[in-house]
Amino acid sequence: MVTTVVGGGVSENIIRNGNLYAIMYDKIVDFDNALNNKLSALYSVGLLRDFENKFGSDELKKVILTKLKCIDDFDDCLVVTDFTKFNETGTGAWNLQTDDTLEWQKSKDSLKAIITLGSSDVSRSGWMYKVLGVNATKLFVSCLINVGKKIAMIDACDDESNNRENPPNFYSCEIYVDTSSGGLRILKNVNGSSSVLASEGVNIPSGQFYKFAMYINVSDNKQKGWREQAIVDFDSPTLSASDIDINIIKAWRFRFSVDVTNTTVTYEWRVPLIVAWKV
Repeated sequence: MVTTVVGGGVSENIIRNGNLYAIMYDKIVDFDNALNNKLSALYSVGLLRDFENKFGSDELKKVILTKLKCIDDFDDCLVVTDFTKFNETGTGAWNLQTDDTLEWQKSKDSLKAIITLGSSDVSRSGWMYKVLGVNATKLFVSCLINVGKKIAMIDACDDESNNRENPPNFYSCEIYVDTSSGGLRILKNVNGSSSVLASEGVNIPSGQFYKFAMYINVSDNKQKGWREQAIVDFDSPTLSASDIDINIIKAWRFRFSVDVTNTTVTYEWRVPLIVAWKV
């Protein structure tokens, strides 16, 4: 480790996974990608944990909000580097059968939804939600997602989200696996009716972690999504849409949908989890 003084603050150069990073008091510089707006630092939990341990969570939030200015200005953010410290508002489930079980597990590195499905050939959903406590007009969420079967998503909801739908209405950014019509998709659900706003139309495999990000702006009618196994380039979203039907964001949630039988499926959302919003 090499320690130098940079602008009155301490900079520690650290080798992680073959990449050279700098941790600085007032910003994080990802040398691999600083010039082309590919913000892989948002997905380096080791980098964020190091910064948080050294300077505290409030300073880390300031750094993240500065980094996100390439997308938009946000008022506040939640940065989760340890899922055992994540406090959800609640959980919910839809259409679970009598021989189904659903369990949520938290570890330092991830949140898991583990569902054991019985013999009924019907679709089920489960979710964990967080109420923002404000009426937001913009929401950004990033994390890593591993889809066990069918679909895992993040929802931006116009109500508190204890119900599956209607209320709330919501925009979803989802990863749909093991089908030629899958990949990343942006959807909306309004008054209980769901429609696809944009989709990749590619067959991506289950059981892999993907870098994921979602940006919803209900003041300017913008919905964007990113899905990458490599570095996420926020200048080039995987998908974009422009829908006007939802005009407030009160909550967001992790959610999955599955319709297989007689098996156990695991969905996993991995740190770092970053959620930013603007009123």
